[in-house]
Amino acid sequence: LLNLCATDRLEEIGRCVPGGFSVAAAAREEALFLRDPGDAAQPLKPLALDPFFQRGVLQELPLATAEESLYVNIAAELDEGEAMSMAVAIYRNLDLATDDRKAIRLFASFGGDPKRLWSTLSIMKTWADSASPDGNELGRAIRAIRDRARYAPASNHPLFPWWFQIMAQ
Repeated sequence: LLNLCATDRLEEIGRCVPGGFSVAAAAREEALFLRDPGDAAQPLKPLALDPFFQRGVLQELPLATAEESLYVNIAAELDEGEAMSMAVAIYRNLDLATDDRKAIRLFASFGGDPKRLWSTLSIMKTWADSASPDGNELGRAIRAIRDRARYAPASNHPLFPWWFQIMAQ
């Protein structure tokens, strides 16, 4: 969520992803700040998610009673936001977006379909392929993810060469 918000293109990106974006309640509570590399005095800026929920760009998915047991089991392994997101996705047979390596490894072991996993790079590549932003716009979005959300993909990620090429432009 932070990575995509860092682009200032969340709504546009969401239109390119089948089903749009839903957020587990705990993940929403954890997404508090983005970095502002140009402001040394106040480098962390509050992230205002409410407008995205109000416009329907994001949907909140509260944890249902039937999902609580799965959530508790996953939470023994992951932080609350990742655990709740994973429990909701698995129980409801939804896609899950995560870059957390441990969450990716555990997804199938808790019953998730690995084909339903998305990463920041796969979402951004889907946006790039669907919306065809010009190279400057795509580069700005990718660099914003790096700078404002402090995200860099692992060099073994299948889309790392694509990311690296854009970063080098």
